[in-house]
Amino acid sequence: MKKRIAVIVLIVISMIACAPAAYGADYQYAKVATKQGPLNMRKTASAKASVLEKIPKDTILAVVPVGNVWCQCTYNGKDGYVMKEYLSFLDLSQFRTIVPNDSGQDVLQLKERLQELYFFEAGAKLSDQYDSDTETAVRAFQAAQGMEETGSASPELQAFLFWGTPKNNLPARKMTVTIACSCSGYNHVGGNWSKYYSINGVKVSSGDRVELILGESMVLYSKITEQDKSPDVGSVKETIEITQEFFDNGFTITQKVTVKEDMGRYAGCKAVWTVTYTFAP
Repeated sequence: MKKRIAVIVLIVISMIACAPAAYGADYQYAKVATKQGPLNMRKTASAKASVLEKIPKDTILAVVPVGNVWCQCTYNGKDGYVMKEYLSFLDLSQFRTIVPNDSGQDVLQLKERLQELYFFEAGAKLSDQYDSDTETAVRAFQAAQGMEETGSASPELQAFLFWGTPKNNLPARKMTVTIACSCSGYNHVGGNWSKYYSINGVKVSSGDRVELILGESMVLYSKITEQDKSPDVGSVKETIEITQEFFDNGFTITQKVTVKEDMGRYAGCKAVWTVTYTFAP
């Protein structure tokens, strides 16, 4: 089964992605257009505010303009603000409203994108005709996103389909994730620690409910930080494919996180942490 980028939706947190949970007239789509390097997403609409994320160049975001300088957006599950001058706004006028019995290259592209999201059977041959099967697929797509089931593809729907982060049509299942973390000995590497865990870039805590999607992958990230004047940090990032066995029965993933002392008389000493993620239906 072909690996795809993981989509794991935390029930109590927004979707991990660059767009809101549902499209709407208030949102506009824009591409990060910095001259070089990423765009800072800040906690508030101020150049002095702390940086929450660094968004790579050419990333497409769903944004809400806030005044003449700032836009509000969501990225990696976090809400923040980016400066409008570093965005290139995308024009929805490139899309027409597509309805049953229409035909053309845009109809074929619409169907191909729906097929990528499994609203058409994988490998099925597609035409450029907006036939009854296309209308059924569009209605299924609209239902999955919580949209009105019109059976027609408006410019707003197509923008969300191509630029946003729509839900796909793969089987999904909610599971509880339990996280355990232990260290057999600090080995002269600190005594106070902070711990951070995320799934697909979204912070997660033990006991959270998550949604797993069959056939896709998820990224587990664990970071252990020594809390002193010169903190040492260890982290591990791992990609896990959601197999049928995992999907049916749950599973456990164990990571080893090594924190190395970089300074002082104990430089070179290591503390090894064991982080265990358990997913249960």
